[in-house]
Amino acid sequence: MQVIRTHIELDLEGALAEALAAVDMAELLSMVRLDLDQEGMEYAAQHSYFHVNGFHRLTLPLLLDTQARVRLHIWPASSAHAEQSDAHNHRWKFVSRSLYGVLENTIYEPLPESGPFFRYRHTSPTRDGSHYSFSSEGRSQLDLRQVQLLREQESYSMLPDPVHRVRNIGPAAATLVVEFPFCRPSTDVYARLPKEEGSSVRPRRHSPYEIDRLLSDVLKGIR
Repeated sequence: MQVIRTHIELDLEGALAEALAAVDMAELLSMVRLDLDQEGMEYAAQHSYFHVNGFHRLTLPLLLDTQARVRLHIWPASSAHAEQSDAHNHRWKFVSRSLYGVLENTIYEPLPESGPFFRYRHTSPTRDGSHYSFSSEGRSQLDLRQVQLLREQESYSMLPDPVHRVRNIGPAAATLVVEFPFCRPSTDVYARLPKEEGSSVRPRRHSPYEIDRLLSDVLKGIR
């Protein structure tokens, strides 16, 4: 993990994307799984859940002495969840390294005029999104700027501000995501359907058994 730690300390997301392309991910994740003691598994379970945008979001107990986080995003085979995912930006910049499968990353430019998308301010008092809420910011139009395909072993980085939408376009897919420290307190979400405002959303946590099973599935997918 030293290569990740060094690039985070130097605030070099582009260089980290290049460095991760050379990392043996099967070896790394095998070591993580073997090293997961009860405390580490409980931490992973408390901070992992199925994300509303259609993927399992697993937080690994790594670099916990920093403000960064290392996660696995695991998509089941292309489904209705993928089609319903919301465009959004982030509270941090990040680097994503594909482990297997093919993902479509669509970049948008929000326009000032009203449009078909419901715009929300997404806030969460926690880093892991264990609970969050939405507040309406009106309606928006999104201008499609770029469509990227992320294939196995490829990496990319993104700054917090750009709006994007990621979806799995084939069989199961997984990525390792390194999130840099916070840059801002909230994100913007652009949804096709209206959301309930105000109330706190609390996704169901994954159990330790589910964490282990998902890690096993990822290792099988890599190999």
